[in-house]
Amino acid sequence: MRIPKLEVRNISKHISDAFSLHNVSLDLCSGEVHAFIGENGSGKSTVIKIISGVVKQDSGEVLIDNEPVVIESVAEAKRHGIYCVWQDINLYPNLSVAENIYMDHPKSQNSFLARNRFRMFRDCTDIFDEFGINIDIRTNAGELGFAQRQLVEMVRAYVSNAQIVIFDEPSAAFTSKEKDILYRIIRALKEKNTAILYITHLLDEIELIADRVSVIHQGRMIGTQTVNTTSKDDIIRMLAVPAEKNRYPKLNISVGKVIMSVKDLSAANILNSITFELKKSEILGVTGLMGSGRSLLAQCLFGITPIKSGSIEINGQKVKLSSPEDAIRNGIALLPEDRASSSIFGCLNLENNVTLSSLKRFEQYKYLHNKIMTDVTDTYIKKLSIRPGNLHDLLETYSGGNQQKAAVARWMMSRSKIFILDEPTRGVDVASKTDIYNCILDLVSKGASVILISSDIEEILGMCDRVLVLSEGEISGEFRRSEATKEAIMYKATIKTAGSLNQK
Repeated sequence: MRIPKLEVRNISKHISDAFSLHNVSLDLCSGEVHAFIGENGSGKSTVIKIISGVVKQDSGEVLIDNEPVVIESVAEAKRHGIYCVWQDINLYPNLSVAENIYMDHPKSQNSFLARNRFRMFRDCTDIFDEFGINIDIRTNAGELGFAQRQLVEMVRAYVSNAQIVIFDEPSAAFTSKEKDILYRIIRALKEKNTAILYITHLLDEIELIADRVSVIHQGRMIGTQTVNTTSKDDIIRMLAVPAEKNRYPKLNISVGKVIMSVKDLSAANILNSITFELKKSEILGVTGLMGSGRSLLAQCLFGITPIKSGSIEINGQKVKLSSPEDAIRNGIALLPEDRASSSIFGCLNLENNVTLSSLKRFEQYKYLHNKIMTDVTDTYIKKLSIRPGNLHDLLETYSGGNQQKAAVARWMMSRSKIFILDEPTRGVDVASKTDIYNCILDLVSKGASVILISSDIEEILGMCDRVLVLSEGEISGEFRRSEATKEAIMYKATIKTAGSLNQK
């Protein structure tokens, strides 16, 4: 029996009231690619942060070559031969590509960069030629595009002589050509007997490069399979863990006429020919993997990101949404995905945060009617169970879940007709999710329409009348509530679209 190069045993970590890791066990063998998959928020990133020394587990242990180790920092992880290629790239912008690549090389500690520059540039050129990378190695890293910087980071991992390399969603921003380069680097690492943990959402990648695959769901390991004896359908079934019953409130509401029509919308060289309709009192779900274009679609519909082509109609009339002001005038509200930077104002109190988008509603002779504003705010605070609920407390003193509910309350108060909710329940506990679900149902019962964007497929299935699935910037599937299943949605989310195939 092979002794794993790295093993985590019964790792647990409390992150928040909404999420914890529970007794996660996983192992990597030398010369192996071990794929690690699960929905967004399932715990993949927490596991690799523990392995790479970013956070420390509450219980359980990490072993290297069957010996327990304590990893309390990234530097300590590197001393143990662990290298992580993160989604957020960490290059030195004012150094050349070659200098960045050899910065973590063992010889760089002995003035390798200063005394062996000719050899450094020669070796770097040879490596780039070997992998087919067309980047000038003398260019400063700060001048490169995102995908180019990511390739440089991967070559850094290759030359670092690390024994364990972790890739965190490495191909999310890559074209097919760049993916081919990535796979060549992976195969070269395998030939060096490196143990590789590969996080991905793409089932095609797993079949192409992985030896084993492990699935995690809501902080718990579901299982591990050998890829060459496992079908794609088997993996999808592992991902499609049954939802808890009765988690989603039900309300029978008849949908009405079309109030928004989007035709052939393309934007940012990512979204391509997006066409759909939204009806009155309908909850339309939009889901897909990271990088599929979900949040970009929300930004286009709210006037944040300009559309390249296509049209948007509201109540049968073409509208031009060039700014959020245009969207708000047309009755559109957006709860953005990034709560901290785009949705809340921590330096303002709870009442100011909730009423910010509805101040005209409380105007009386050019002044604000404070008592009415306070009474209405208090109604929404109680409806959403925002705690502790003191109107004059700064929002930064509230928990993340209560901050999210305050952002939801703000747009509910605005009396908009179309609500775009991007990951409205991410990071909140089960009770808070139910409060938000009830508010969504309250909106549609009063004639509003909701576009619910979520990576939580159980949430999509439990709340939505129809579901659109995005894959690589295109709509790859559409389901009515009666025909949608987790397996069907996962399949549509992981297939390659016609547009992506035509690019090859």
